[in-house]
Amino acid sequence: MRKNLISIFLLWSLFAYAQDSAQLQDPARENYKFERPADSAMSKAIKARVFSPSVVPPTRKWIIGIGTTATYATSFIYLNEAWYKGYPRSSFHAFNDAGEWMQVDKAGHAWTAYNTGKATTALWRWAGVNEKNSVFLGSGTSLLYMLSIEYLDGRSAEWGWSWADVAADFSGSILFSAQELGWKEQKIQLKFSSHRNNYQASLNDRANDLFGKGFYERLLKDY
Repeated sequence: MRKNLISIFLLWSLFAYAQDSAQLQDPARENYKFERPADSAMSKAIKARVFSPSVVPPTRKWIIGIGTTATYATSFIYLNEAWYKGYPRSSFHAFNDAGEWMQVDKAGHAWTAYNTGKATTALWRWAGVNEKNSVFLGSGTSLLYMLSIEYLDGRSAEWGWSWADVAADFSGSILFSAQELGWKEQKIQLKFSSHRNNYQASLNDRANDLFGKGFYERLLKDY
């Protein structure tokens, strides 16, 4: 995956804490039950009110809206400084990279769109947005962000707008939203694993140049 996925990976990590709270926000989900046999009538009433979307403080929507916007804006500043600033700009153009990197880069785009949409949806549920709208907001925000990064590629002389990347972005976003709206759960999930390769001395310098020396660079680029 290209370095422009690093900030999205970090963004998803920050958002991941909201997954558990999202389960609590939606009493209608099949895999969650509020009641236990030992619950008293008062306990049941308290739980029903605490977990009802109607009593979620409205300030949560502002927190998530402003926080998401600020996080995205900050990541774009980081991307410009760490990735695009060192390369010349150009007019908007496309570049066909569908046959490169053995399609692993495309898998990375799909994984990022899927997991960012999943985490952002969880945040909106925590803010009290209903299930359907939270999926639309989470998936839409994730997809918009991915396409914005692709636009930056299209304005860089080193790369270009890739329709293959765009297709992968849509695939990941649709995979999440379709399951969430249809099944109310994620039966098919995108995951990955990684381990660091130890190269021979003659190849180590080239590996550092191609993939970087840091943990996150190797995690995302050395495949």
